[in-house]
Amino acid sequence: VQEYAAEVDISSRLNLNLGLGVAFFQGLSNVALNCIVLGTIFVGGSLMAGQEMTPGDLMSFLVSSQTVQRSMASMSVLFGQVLRGMSAGARIFEFMNMTPEVPLCERQMLTCS
Repeated sequence: VQEYAAEVDISSRLNLNLGLGVAFFQGLSNVALNCIVLGTIFVGGSLMAGQEMTPGDLMSFLVSSQTVQRSMASMSVLFGQVLRGMSAGARIFEFMNMTPEVPLCERQMLTCS
């Protein structure tokens, strides 16, 4: 029972570290993408103030950049899902490669009486 509790504690710590890593990655990527949009609005506003760009051009560019931003955000979510899938696959293959501890007898048949 103590070995099981120790393994559960190790697994818990590893999953916590994985969760923190995924959260850090997704949070940082969201902040970076939002800063790009903020910079676009700032530069576009400056160009509109200097009458070098029309409001329609700025809106067209913002719609295009929002499409790219959504795609990048989806990639961030995909990264988290790939990590979850890889860890689940590793657990499955770990169980598949284990040798059974209960010995199996050859040609043992059950009879109905």
